[in-house]
Amino acid sequence: MPAAALADQLSGLATTAFIVIAALLVAGVTAYAVPALRQRVAGWLHQARDAFRVLHDPHKLFLLLGGTVLSQVLFAVALGACVRAFGFYAPLNTLILINTAVLFAGLLPVPGGVGVTEAGLALGLTRAGIPSESAFAVALTYRFATFYLPPIWGLRSYHWMTSRRYL
Repeated sequence: MPAAALADQLSGLATTAFIVIAALLVAGVTAYAVPALRQRVAGWLHQARDAFRVLHDPHKLFLLLGGTVLSQVLFAVALGACVRAFGFYAPLNTLILINTAVLFAGLLPVPGGVGVTEAGLALGLTRAGIPSESAFAVALTYRFATFYLPPIWGLRSYHWMTSRRYL
C-alpha cells in the first residue's frame, strides 16, 4: 500500500476517533451539568455495574461465553443444513463467519433486521461460492426457519399453556 494512501486512511481513522471522543465528551459534560440527567445516568451506571459483577465469577463467565459460542455454532449448523438442502456445500468456519458478520445488521434501525439480514446472508453465501439465486433462496429458507416461524409455534404453545393454567 502506498504511503500516501496509508496516511489518508490513518487520517480518516484519526478524524473518526476525534469525532467519537468529542461526542462522548459533550455527552458527559451535558450529563454532569443537568441534574435530572445526571441522576438518570447515575442510575444507569449503577445498573451496569451490577450487571458486570457477573464477570467476576469464572463459572458464570464461562457459561456466558460458552453459550454465545455454542449458539453461533448451532445457528451456523442450521445455515449449513439449509445450504445442503439446496445441494451446495460451505465449510462450517465460513458459515460461522457469515452468521457472525450478519449479526451487525442488528445495529441498523430496521426492526428485526428484516431484509438487511437476508441480504447479508445472501452476499456472504455468494462470496462462499454459492450462485446468487440459490444463495438468496438459502437465506430466505434459513430466516424462515430461525426467525419467522418460531413466533407462530410460540403463540400456539402460549395459548396451550394458558388454557391449562400453566401460565
